[in-house]
Amino acid sequence: TGSTFTISNLGMTEVTFFTPIINPPEVAILGVGKIRDVLGKKYLPLSLTLDHRVIDGYVGAQFLGKLREFIENPQKIFPGTSVPETPESEFSLTAISLSDTKIEATIRSFKVVVDELKESGGTDEAPTPIEYLLLALVGCMNITIRKIAGERKVKIDSMKFSVMGTLNPAKFLGLSKTGKAGLTKINLNVEIKSNAPKDVIYEIIKEAEERCPVHDTLTHGTQINLEITV
Repeated sequence: TGSTFTISNLGMTEVTFFTPIINPPEVAILGVGKIRDVLGKKYLPLSLTLDHRVIDGYVGAQFLGKLREFIENPQKIFPGTSVPETPESEFSLTAISLSDTKIEATIRSFKVVVDELKESGGTDEAPTPIEYLLLALVGCMNITIRKIAGERKVKIDSMKFSVMGTLNPAKFLGLSKTGKAGLTKINLNVEIKSNAPKDVIYEIIKEAEERCPVHDTLTHGTQINLEITV
Protein backbone atom coordinates (compact mmCIF):
# COMPACT_ATOMS: atom_id res chain seq x y z
CA THR A 1 0.00 0.00 0.00
CA GLY A 2 3.05 2.27 0.20
CA SER A 3 2.55 2.81 3.95
CA THR A 4 5.63 2.87 6.17
CA PHE A 5 6.58 2.19 9.80
CA THR A 6 9.37 4.30 11.29
CA ILE A 7 11.56 3.93 14.38
CA SER A 8 12.90 7.20 15.75
CA ASN A 9 15.71 6.66 18.26
CA LEU A 10 16.31 10.02 19.93
CA GLY A 11 17.71 8.29 22.98
CA MET A 12 21.05 8.41 21.19
CA THR A 13 20.87 12.22 21.47
CA GLU A 14 20.08 12.13 25.23
CA VAL A 15 16.32 12.68 24.75
CA THR A 16 14.57 10.82 27.58
CA PHE A 17 11.00 10.74 26.29
CA PHE A 18 9.10 12.23 23.38
CA THR A 19 5.91 11.77 21.38
CA PRO A 20 6.71 11.14 17.72
CA ILE A 21 4.62 12.82 15.01
CA ILE A 22 3.38 10.92 11.97
CA ASN A 23 4.21 12.20 8.50
CA PRO A 24 2.57 10.53 5.48
CA PRO A 25 3.00 7.88 4.19
CA GLU A 26 3.77 6.68 7.75
CA VAL A 27 0.99 4.75 9.50
CA ALA A 28 2.99 4.22 12.70
CA ILE A 29 6.13 5.60 14.30
CA LEU A 30 7.90 4.23 17.37
CA GLY A 31 9.80 6.66 19.56
CA VAL A 32 12.74 5.28 21.55
CA GLY A 33 14.09 7.41 24.39
CA LYS A 34 17.26 7.28 26.47
CA ILE A 35 17.63 4.34 28.85
CA ARG A 36 17.11 5.49 32.44
CA ASP A 37 18.48 3.97 35.63
CA VAL A 38 15.90 4.19 38.42
CA LEU A 39 17.15 2.77 41.71
CA GLY A 40 19.31 0.23 39.89
CA LYS A 41 16.62 -0.88 37.42
CA LYS A 42 16.92 -0.08 33.72
CA TYR A 43 13.98 1.51 31.88
CA LEU A 44 13.71 2.02 28.12
CA PRO A 45 11.04 4.65 27.29
CA LEU A 46 8.91 3.73 24.27
CA SER A 47 6.09 5.74 22.68
CA LEU A 48 3.97 4.73 19.71
CA THR A 49 1.97 7.05 17.48
CA LEU A 50 -0.56 5.51 15.08
CA ASP A 51 -2.68 6.59 12.15
CA HIS A 52 -5.98 5.36 13.61
CA ARG A 53 -7.56 5.30 10.18
CA VAL A 54 -5.31 2.32 9.45
CA ILE A 55 -4.30 0.82 12.84
CA ASP A 56 -6.48 0.85 15.95
CA GLY A 57 -5.23 1.36 19.50
CA TYR A 58 -5.78 -2.26 20.52
CA VAL A 59 -3.38 -3.51 17.86
CA GLY A 60 -0.88 -0.86 18.94
CA ALA A 61 -1.10 -1.97 22.57
CA GLN A 62 -0.55 -5.59 21.54
CA PHE A 63 2.50 -4.55 19.53
CA LEU A 64 4.04 -2.66 22.46
CA GLY A 65 3.36 -5.59 24.79
CA LYS A 66 5.04 -8.05 22.46
CA LEU A 67 7.95 -5.66 21.90
CA ARG A 68 8.47 -5.37 25.65
CA GLU A 69 8.44 -9.17 25.94
CA PHE A 70 11.14 -9.49 23.28
CA ILE A 71 13.29 -6.74 24.83
CA GLU A 72 13.15 -8.40 28.26
CA ASN A 73 13.71 -11.90 26.79
CA PRO A 74 15.78 -11.48 23.59
CA GLN A 75 16.58 -15.20 23.46
CA LYS A 76 13.04 -15.79 22.17
CA ILE A 77 14.00 -14.24 18.82
CA PHE A 78 17.79 -14.48 19.04
CA PRO A 79 18.63 -17.99 20.33
CA GLY A 80 22.32 -17.12 20.54
CA THR A 81 21.62 -14.53 23.24
CA SER A 82 20.45 -17.07 25.82
CA VAL A 83 21.51 -16.54 29.42
CA PRO A 84 24.85 -18.30 30.15
CA GLU A 85 24.48 -21.52 32.10
CA THR A 86 25.68 -21.46 35.69
CA PRO A 87 26.96 -24.56 37.49
CA GLU A 88 24.64 -26.14 40.03
CA SER A 89 25.48 -25.78 43.73
CA GLU A 90 25.19 -28.75 46.07
CA PHE A 91 24.44 -28.67 49.78
CA SER A 92 24.77 -31.62 52.14
CA LEU A 93 24.81 -32.65 55.78
CA THR A 94 24.92 -35.80 57.90
CA ALA A 95 22.85 -36.55 60.99
CA ILE A 96 22.75 -39.11 63.81
CA SER A 97 19.55 -40.12 65.60
CA LEU A 98 20.01 -39.65 69.37
CA SER A 99 16.49 -40.54 70.52
CA ASP A 100 12.90 -40.82 69.34
CA THR A 101 12.77 -37.06 68.74
CA LYS A 102 16.33 -35.75 68.74
CA ILE A 103 19.05 -35.76 66.10
CA GLU A 104 22.44 -34.12 65.89
CA ALA A 105 23.47 -32.89 62.46
CA THR A 106 26.90 -31.97 61.18
CA ILE A 107 26.77 -29.16 58.64
CA ARG A 108 30.28 -28.22 57.54
CA SER A 109 31.91 -27.18 60.84
CA PHE A 110 28.62 -26.67 62.67
CA LYS A 111 26.74 -28.98 65.04
CA VAL A 112 22.97 -28.53 64.94
CA VAL A 113 20.44 -30.28 67.19
CA VAL A 114 16.80 -30.89 66.30
CA ASP A 115 14.23 -31.88 68.93
CA GLU A 116 10.50 -31.80 69.60
CA LEU A 117 8.25 -30.09 72.12
CA LYS A 118 7.61 -31.91 75.41
CA GLU A 119 3.92 -32.25 74.57
CA SER A 120 5.00 -34.03 71.39
CA GLY A 121 7.22 -36.48 73.28
CA GLY A 122 10.45 -34.52 73.01
CA THR A 123 12.74 -32.85 75.54
CA ASP A 124 12.39 -29.32 74.10
CA GLU A 125 16.17 -28.89 74.05
CA ALA A 126 16.26 -27.54 70.48
CA PRO A 127 13.93 -26.18 67.78
CA THR A 128 11.61 -28.57 65.95
CA PRO A 129 12.01 -29.58 62.29
CA ILE A 130 9.11 -27.32 61.28
CA GLU A 131 10.65 -24.38 63.14
CA TYR A 132 13.94 -24.92 61.31
CA LEU A 133 12.00 -25.02 58.04
CA LEU A 134 10.41 -21.65 58.79
CA LEU A 135 13.80 -20.29 59.84
CA ALA A 136 15.29 -21.45 56.54
CA LEU A 137 12.59 -19.52 54.67
CA VAL A 138 13.21 -16.34 56.66
CA GLY A 139 16.99 -16.63 56.38
CA CYS A 140 16.86 -17.16 52.63
CA MET A 141 14.38 -14.32 52.09
CA ASN A 142 16.63 -11.98 54.08
CA ILE A 143 19.60 -12.81 51.86
CA THR A 144 17.58 -12.54 48.64
CA ILE A 145 15.87 -9.25 49.54
CA ARG A 146 19.16 -7.61 50.49
CA LYS A 147 20.84 -8.93 47.33
CA ILE A 148 18.14 -7.46 45.09
CA ALA A 149 18.17 -4.19 47.04
CA GLY A 150 21.93 -4.01 46.51
CA GLU A 151 21.51 -4.62 42.78
CA ARG A 152 19.07 -1.70 42.65
CA LYS A 153 21.23 0.46 44.92
CA VAL A 154 18.43 0.65 47.50
CA LYS A 155 19.57 1.09 51.11
CA ILE A 156 17.67 -0.93 53.71
CA ASP A 157 17.98 0.60 57.17
CA SER A 158 16.41 -2.31 59.04
CA MET A 159 14.35 -5.41 58.38
CA LYS A 160 12.34 -7.67 60.68
CA PHE A 161 10.54 -10.93 59.96
CA SER A 162 7.76 -12.84 61.63
CA VAL A 163 6.50 -16.14 60.27
CA MET A 164 3.84 -18.66 61.26
CA GLY A 165 3.14 -22.05 59.75
CA THR A 166 -0.06 -24.06 60.18
CA LEU A 167 -0.50 -27.82 59.89
CA ASN A 168 -2.99 -30.49 60.89
CA PRO A 169 -1.11 -33.33 62.68
CA ALA A 170 -3.81 -35.96 62.00
CA LYS A 171 -1.96 -37.63 59.14
CA PHE A 172 1.40 -37.57 60.98
CA LEU A 173 -0.27 -39.21 64.01
CA GLY A 174 -1.80 -41.92 61.83
CA LEU A 175 -5.35 -40.75 62.51
CA SER A 176 -6.13 -39.90 58.89
CA LYS A 177 -5.03 -41.03 55.45
CA THR A 178 -6.27 -37.91 53.68
CA GLY A 179 -5.14 -34.31 53.61
CA LYS A 180 -1.62 -32.93 53.94
CA ALA A 181 0.89 -34.15 56.48
CA GLY A 182 2.84 -30.95 56.05
CA LEU A 183 2.17 -27.26 56.40
CA THR A 184 -1.10 -26.10 54.87
CA LYS A 185 -0.11 -22.44 54.87
CA ILE A 186 2.72 -20.12 55.84
CA ASN A 187 2.14 -16.49 56.79
CA LEU A 188 5.29 -14.39 56.38
CA ASN A 189 5.49 -10.75 57.47
CA VAL A 190 8.39 -8.51 56.47
CA GLU A 191 8.85 -5.09 58.09
CA ILE A 192 11.31 -2.92 56.17
CA LYS A 193 12.58 0.57 56.92
CA SER A 194 14.06 2.37 53.93
CA ASN A 195 14.02 5.78 52.27
CA ALA A 196 13.08 4.13 48.96
CA PRO A 197 9.50 4.60 47.66
CA LYS A 198 6.99 1.96 48.76
CA ASP A 199 6.39 0.73 45.21
CA VAL A 200 10.12 0.06 44.83
CA ILE A 201 10.16 -1.96 48.07
CA TYR A 202 7.11 -3.94 46.88
CA GLU A 203 8.90 -4.68 43.60
CA ILE A 204 11.96 -5.92 45.49
CA ILE A 205 9.85 -8.22 47.68
CA LYS A 206 7.96 -9.55 44.66
CA GLU A 207 11.21 -10.32 42.86
CA ALA A 208 12.61 -11.93 46.03
CA GLU A 209 9.64 -14.31 46.13
CA GLU A 210 10.61 -15.49 42.65
CA ARG A 211 14.38 -15.69 43.24
CA CYS A 212 14.57 -17.02 46.81
CA PRO A 213 15.65 -20.71 46.62
CA VAL A 214 13.83 -21.77 49.80
CA HIS A 215 10.65 -19.88 48.86
CA ASP A 216 10.74 -21.56 45.45
CA THR A 217 11.28 -24.99 47.03
CA LEU A 218 8.31 -24.57 49.37
CA THR A 219 6.06 -23.05 46.70
CA HIS A 220 6.75 -25.35 43.76
CA GLY A 221 8.06 -28.47 45.46
CA THR A 222 11.21 -30.44 44.80
CA GLN A 223 11.71 -34.12 43.97
CA ILE A 224 13.16 -36.12 46.88
CA ASN A 225 15.09 -39.27 46.02
CA LEU A 226 15.15 -41.61 49.04
CA GLU A 227 17.79 -44.34 49.29
CA ILE A 228 17.58 -47.00 52.02
CA THR A 229 20.54 -48.90 53.45
CA VAL A 230 19.78 -51.81 55.81
